[in-house]
Amino acid sequence: MPIMKHALWLLAMVCLGLNAPLRAQKASTPLLRYLDNPALSAKQEHFLSVIRAEKTTHSFRFIQVDLNALQQADRLKLENLGEWGDVYLSRQNITRRGISDMSWFGTIDGYPIATANIVLDGGFVHANFRFDDGLFTIEPLGEGLHVLVRRRYQAYAPENCEDTGKNHRSGEPQKPEKPRNSAGEEEKLSMEGECSIRLLVAFSNQAYASNANPRGEIQLATDNYNTCNSNSNVFHRVEIARMMQVDYDETGDDGTDLDRFRNPGDGIIDNIHDERELYDADMCCLITQELDGCGLADAIGAGYGSAFQVTAYGCAADNLTFAHEFGHLLNARHDTFVDNTAGSNHGLTYLPGGWRTVMAYNDACDCSNETSPCPDSDDRTTPGDPFCTRVQWWSNPNVDYNGNATGSNSRCNNRGAIDAYDNTIAGFEGIAMDKTLSANETIIDEEEANHFGTTSCSNSSGTVFLYDVGSKGSFRGGTSVTLRPGFRAVQGSEFRAYRGTCTNVLPLDDDPAEERSATVEQASSIQVLPNPAVDVFTISYELPLDGKVWLDVVNANGQTVRNILAGETQSAGQYRFDENAASLAPGAYYLRWKHASGSEMKKILVVGIR
Repeated sequence: MPIMKHALWLLAMVCLGLNAPLRAQKASTPLLRYLDNPALSAKQEHFLSVIRAEKTTHSFRFIQVDLNALQQADRLKLENLGEWGDVYLSRQNITRRGISDMSWFGTIDGYPIATANIVLDGGFVHANFRFDDGLFTIEPLGEGLHVLVRRRYQAYAPENCEDTGKNHRSGEPQKPEKPRNSAGEEEKLSMEGECSIRLLVAFSNQAYASNANPRGEIQLATDNYNTCNSNSNVFHRVEIARMMQVDYDETGDDGTDLDRFRNPGDGIIDNIHDERELYDADMCCLITQELDGCGLADAIGAGYGSAFQVTAYGCAADNLTFAHEFGHLLNARHDTFVDNTAGSNHGLTYLPGGWRTVMAYNDACDCSNETSPCPDSDDRTTPGDPFCTRVQWWSNPNVDYNGNATGSNSRCNNRGAIDAYDNTIAGFEGIAMDKTLSANETIIDEEEANHFGTTSCSNSSGTVFLYDVGSKGSFRGGTSVTLRPGFRAVQGSEFRAYRGTCTNVLPLDDDPAEERSATVEQASSIQVLPNPAVDVFTISYELPLDGKVWLDVVNANGQTVRNILAGETQSAGQYRFDENAASLAPGAYYLRWKHASGSEMKKILVVGIR
């Protein structure tokens, strides 16, 4: 750390000490409670062993997170963060994706250039708290238990993409046949006015097995990416179109994993290309547990077939590598110390302040006490020291960080390059005006699937679209969403149907009433008429697909009094038939219906012959 940085840090600590009583007077709610040596299950021990083994782990403490405080309090308190003491967070805005699914964006009192991002994904919490040269994270262990981890900034591996004089990979794979939503097909497209670039993010078998909740960490990395854009006045935002586990055993070599991920015809995880088209994802990322660097992008200024990158799980959110590699695809380059190619699309390192923007490496800082020319990393006098902290800003000559410009017009303007290229990226997969899903699909545990049509979004009647236990996602339409027979979101999934064109951060007073605007055509909706019944009642229902049907009449005590259908195979379609009510004693009954697409209980009253 440079001497100047030490001096600034000491001055900041003095100022904070003087201001501490004033800050403490503001109402705040503790976010977490420390636990001493809790009993751990085998799974918790496994996930903790992964965290312990990470080179970036300085220390950790077991915690219990107050989920109610996270969802309701405007100000949160982190107690006893070592040399930083108590830290106070002020909420700025949130994005709500469901009852227990949200992203929290805030600032840290007394640190005007700090950031605090928190994700709640079911009962799992993921967080980054960045201030001065301090980085703390919250990591889940499962079963309601979390750890607060102090990270070593200096221990993050660099992205393995030093050679930026040309595209990272030479040549593009053959582009798949025309994307499902390409212009010229029958489906009408909307290509203008979109505020978001859509992402497909896959994670390997090892990433799934090593972490309690990869989905939440990927969401945090996405939120950090959007914070970079917001801080630097970048026009677009990114959103998750599809998040999925892939049956892939990573190699640890970033080049090999990236080639296998992007190649549509090598027989290895080729299904992601169909998913990319189905969910209209413009850029794609593979998250692996281990890499020989933090990440690798396929190109600087990507084409359709090269808009792919690979990022190590532990670097994605904490080291901003997820954003860094996508920055390359959007035509952003490293700082000029490591990439002295022509152009103004470089990151910036500000040595006097000890910080660097998202695309910058640490080399300029690390070599500041070396004789020129800069030696290889391993040959430096003190490798990794001095260290410049990576901050959540792209280089931009018109935006300051701590009173200093984050870029220059001539050389360091990632923001300008990104804004000039984002329309190219956003056009890779056109968004349908009327999105209609006509193929069977099941979204499984830990996965996410979000469909979007600029005018409407719906599924075809008769096809199965199932959000299974532990999955989440949404149908979003500009004016309407229609859920037809065959759609199911089972208990234990998190599904949202709503009207809107963007998923940008929502203001605190956002009213989620729009979510009630979806038209739902129940797949298992049984009609019984008349009800109450006298001597005959008519049963009608629609089957979205072929399958066996069970239909019984049970009394108020749950006893079966009549079997109407006992696993009879019926074809997809509408059914209507009469049943005799006269043989049933007057009283309340329930019609119990079961099929592969769902089940339902319908109450009927029999009043007897008048």
